[in-house]
Formats: sequence, C-alpha cells, structure tokens
Amino acid sequence: MKLVIAAAVFGLGAANIVSPEHKTCLDIKALCKDGSDKAGCERQGPNDLKKGANLQMWKCHDKKNQLFELMNGRWHNTLTGLCIDIQANCADGSNHAGCKRQALEDIKEHANVQLWTCREDNAEGFKSSSYGNQKFDLMNDGTIKNEATNLCLTVDESKKDEANGANVKVATCKGDPNQLFVFRSEIDSAKITRLVEVQDVTQLRAPTANGSPAAFAAMAVGACASVVLAAVAFIRSRRSTSEGIPMD
Repeated sequence: MKLVIAAAVFGLGAANIVSPEHKTCLDIKALCKDGSDKAGCERQGPNDLKKGANLQMWKCHDKKNQLFELMNGRWHNTLTGLCIDIQANCADGSNHAGCKRQALEDIKEHANVQLWTCREDNAEGFKSSSYGNQKFDLMNDGTIKNEATNLCLTVDESKKDEANGANVKVATCKGDPNQLFVFRSEIDSAKITRLVEVQDVTQLRAPTANGSPAAFAAMAVGACASVVLAAVAFIRSRRSTSEGIPMD
C-alpha cells in the first residue's frame, strides 16, 4: 500500500469528510445553549465552538462546522481555526484541565478524537508530550491514518441516538467500512503545488535533540516520476465517488 500526500499553498481546499458507509459527514459537535445535550434543543452558534469540542458523524449540510482542509499534515477546520486531535488523557487516566497528559506512545486504541489548538512544527509545538497526535495521512485505500500512533479514524455508532451522531475515535487500521472516507471538495488542481507518493514504510519521527521539525515534510522515500498525475487522479476519484452520496 502506498501513501499519497498532496500539499497546496493553502491546503487542498475546504472539504466534507464523508463516510460512504453511514452517508454522513464529519461534524463538530455543538451542545445545547444551556450546556446540555438533548434532542430538539437550540444549539450553540459557530462562535461558541471551542477547543475540546467533540467530533461526530452527522447529516451532511455543507455548513462550516463540517468543512476541513489539510494543512501541514493536520486537518484544520476553517470555521474555528482548530485541528483534529487524538485526545491524550491525563497520565493517571483521568481527564481534567491542567493535568500532565499522556505521552504519545501511551495513546491507545479507542482514544477519542476532538478539536484542539493546532500545533506548529517548531520548538513550541515539540514541547507537547503528545506531539504527532494531530498528524494524519490520507491513504489511497480511503483511510485516514495517524502515523505516530499507527491508528486510523474510525466511526463508532455504539452511542448514537437522537441527539448524538456516531462518535469518531481512533482504532487499529483494518480498512473496514467504518474507517473509509471520501472527500467532497471542489479542488482546483491548478493550485496544487506539490504532490508526493511515498512507500508505506514511512513513519513519523520524534523531534531531534536540536529541535528540528519532525520528518513529515521530509517523507520523500520512493517518490516517482508519475506521482503528479497519479495523485491528481486519486483526488478526483475521491470527489467523483462522493457524488453518489446523499448530501442533503
């Protein structure tokens, strides 16, 4: 299996991340205005969505809480300015503000996925013990894989009800239908400035002692001459696949 990385000056453009299996889109969870979470309530407005907001799958509606762009290996939500993040619990297993968080290697299968402040690939970003939990690769089998943990975004319908869509977590990459996504996006291929195809052996390295960036941008192993056409075809195929998915 090979990995296709597509990088543009301003990302790949805002896109719906769609589950063909469930015919729903990745969605930022908005609680009720009173802080509860019940069916039929008046929901929080866009400006009330903060870091720590949960991610779920919901009916596709093309509003900005369902639009994401790929920036420097991170899925960035254009509405909030926050990034998809694998939640690192406190080192003692609890989850409360101000605690010492798990190290990256301690994040396990079934960890929750949330929105959080986007880290940078610099000394400040490397201070996080869980650096790498926001880096995702688009695999050409349709999975979205975090190379640092070797886990994939996964739809979990076990707690779905009238007020809650299917939760999104990470789990061992199996390529089952709950881990397959397509991207409904009007991508202008003329804006794509760099496309790289690399072999599946690439792993996200830890920052070096001198603070140099982790090697996501340096994953040039196995680049081939036909990669531009192959990757553009991949992107277009994902877009065309989604045309048959009900979006409203």
